[in-house]
Amino acid sequence: MLFLQYKLKENRKKYKPLRYIIMESKFCKLDRILAPFDKKIERRLRDIKDLFVDKKMVEKLDQ
Repeated sequence: MLFLQYKLKENRKKYKPLRYIIMESKFCKLDRILAPFDKKIERRLRDIKDLFVDKKMVEKLDQ
């Protein structure tokens, strides 16, 4: 149990808090499996944000 708690603290430094809101876990193996998917999701979210920013800029230029 102590090892898992230590591992959790270590992971908290690496990952963003959102991930830990979604899954506060003792499942370290599961964590390692899901980490790459997390990165893909974060990238997609960033892309979506960029699209919105671009759209707003275009709207401002049109005015």
